Amino acid sequence: MPANPMQIVRVEVILDFIDLSAQAAEEARSAFLPVAYVEDERLRIGVYRQIASAMTLEEIAGLREEFRDRFGPLPRPLDRLLKIAALRILAAEKKIAMIEVRAGKLILHRHGELLQIQHRFPRLRAAGADAQLDEIRQWLHRVEDHGFPLLVKLISALETEIDKKKSEQ
Repeated sequence: MPANPMQIVRVEVILDFIDLSAQAAEEARSAFLPVAYVEDERLRIGVYRQIASAMTLEEIAGLREEFRDRFGPLPRPLDRLLKIAALRILAAEKKIAMIEVRAGKLILHRHGELLQIQHRFPRLRAAGADAQLDEIRQWLHRVEDHGFPLLVKLISALETEIDKKKSEQ
């Protein structure tokens, strides 16, 4: 249980490749708590509350365990919902207010600014919702206090090396 049950992670997540509706047409793109997994409405509301109030990655891991113990193996849509909750927590740790994916571009909002690498948004390369969620997590781990400085340095070094080889030819 979080230290302050009224406290929540305030990170908006907008992913164009995920359907959060319980009536999602494609299970491979959905993230929700299936009624067949937790049939009792009060329990379902409690599960959603637990996910929404998780403040640490350890709490998310604990919820995974608890849900497996109480209800059985996690359905993919619930697993994705927990991954999204973990992304919100990681983003909050990096002071990111919004995670957005549009047409494969990862748009991170922090302090009223958009984080970019050399004036471009990172592109998700992974195929499938699960792999894309994992890729977003990797990008969040790379974010530093000033955006993506190590990646910018690496890209600049690679471009310099490419230019050098071109001039040698």
